[in-house]
Amino acid sequence: MFANIDVHSIYLVLAVLSITQALLMFYVRQVHYNSTYVAEWARGNGLIALGLCLVVLSEVISPAFLSMLSYMLIIWGSMHIAFGVALVSGKRPQWSLCRAICVIFIVACALAYSVDIHGIGGIVLFTLASSLFFGYSIYCCYTANRDELRGSLLIVAMLSAAYIVSLCIHLFGFYLANVNHPAQNTLWQSSALIVNIVLGFAQTIMLIVITSHRLQMDLHQQATHDPLTNVFNRRALSTLAERDIARSNRRGTLISVLMIDADHFKKINDRFGHAVGDAVLVAIARKIQAGLRTEDILARFGGEEFLVMLPDTSLKHACEVADRIRVAISQIALPVLPGGHRFTVSIGVAERRGVQQSFEELIEMADQALYQAKKSGRNKVIGSKPTPVAVYHTQDAAEVAVA
Repeated sequence: MFANIDVHSIYLVLAVLSITQALLMFYVRQVHYNSTYVAEWARGNGLIALGLCLVVLSEVISPAFLSMLSYMLIIWGSMHIAFGVALVSGKRPQWSLCRAICVIFIVACALAYSVDIHGIGGIVLFTLASSLFFGYSIYCCYTANRDELRGSLLIVAMLSAAYIVSLCIHLFGFYLANVNHPAQNTLWQSSALIVNIVLGFAQTIMLIVITSHRLQMDLHQQATHDPLTNVFNRRALSTLAERDIARSNRRGTLISVLMIDADHFKKINDRFGHAVGDAVLVAIARKIQAGLRTEDILARFGGEEFLVMLPDTSLKHACEVADRIRVAISQIALPVLPGGHRFTVSIGVAERRGVQQSFEELIEMADQALYQAKKSGRNKVIGSKPTPVAVYHTQDAAEVAVA
């Protein structure tokens, strides 16, 4: 079917479409300017488009060095697209290794063309190099740890696999040309180029879909999470609290809240600087999160305060959880703090009293308990309850009270 198609015309169409795709990706980069993976895709598409333009030019004036240069640019562009796929799939690209491999293949292609400008050695090396980078894209897609993008990444993996097949078809066409089968060569080359046109459209669409999805995810992350500690912010906390309170009302279950405040945090900031203060807050947030269940909610309530919601948890159990968190935080040793300086937290605990009690009232109870913990010497856990309960001590003899 493709035997009568002019290969030069297909190259021209492919070059025009590649330029269009490159311009589109550069536009997407301007919209999504802070995205590294979009920048890699735009750079890769631009290099491939330039390489295909040189292919068209070499078909017209036939200098061997233009063909060699075009293949080098396409190899380099394939590497940048692979970098973009790796970044969007949550991987850390092997920048140095991939660039070293790319340079080795480019030098090898140049040597192959210098030895025999009409041989297929350069085409073989080009096919191997491009297939290697598309194979790396497939690996990144299949091992991605981003469930929300898994469907799109699997499609990108299939497109990359199809690219490898089309490159092999293209190589087979050159092989046929070397054994004096020009008609079959035209057929196989035309088939490969038409497949590339279809794949180019599909790839551009998928990259735009992934970029749009990631943009929505980033906006949602910014709206619901604290940028420093990456835990929920107060806005998200209110929404999640309404959900859990409604569930508690339906099921008749308990909800407890921990109000956690870093002790002497202003002194840490004043003595060591705000960068160290930020590191302390990040360390506290990570240590708290490590001691919680998946259904528990951790939010930065403001400044150095954190709030934890514990569904289906009584006051006594919540105090035990709070004290484990307090002990774990007191054992953190940050390298940025000189002289082995440690920091502690005080925690107020409250249990929701009946379906009529609002979330704001629950927070107020926990805040009052936190105030008592601060007032009584810090580095303590105090729970709020209508009637006093005996004070008990934990493994390091720190006081945990319910009052």
